[in-house]
Amino acid sequence: MIRFVRIDKKVGSEKLTEIEFQAHLRFMERSVEEMPMMAGGFVGDPGGMVIFEAQSLNQARAWATRDPLFESGKYKFQLYEWSLVFNTISGGEDSHGNGKDGKV
Repeated sequence: MIRFVRIDKKVGSEKLTEIEFQAHLRFMERSVEEMPMMAGGFVGDPGGMVIFEAQSLNQARAWATRDPLFESGKYKFQLYEWSLVFNTISGGEDSHGNGKDGKV
């Protein structure tokens, strides 16, 4: 599996409706069954980020474009292949297998 990061940014000033936002949340909740991920919104800035695993860039892009967040055109995303270089969070591991004990 390859790790990717999807950065979501707001386009323009029109806000999401509650229905649009709830559809996005449901999509994300259902997606956990499909692929491992970590996600969150930016504090003080409309947008978000999700780190997830997929088998290829094509699979990652196909998954991202199915998110209802982007149907309205109020948000756009950028997708990058992502590698964990170091990890100081307890129990984590970087892409080199370091840090299982929370240390690099």
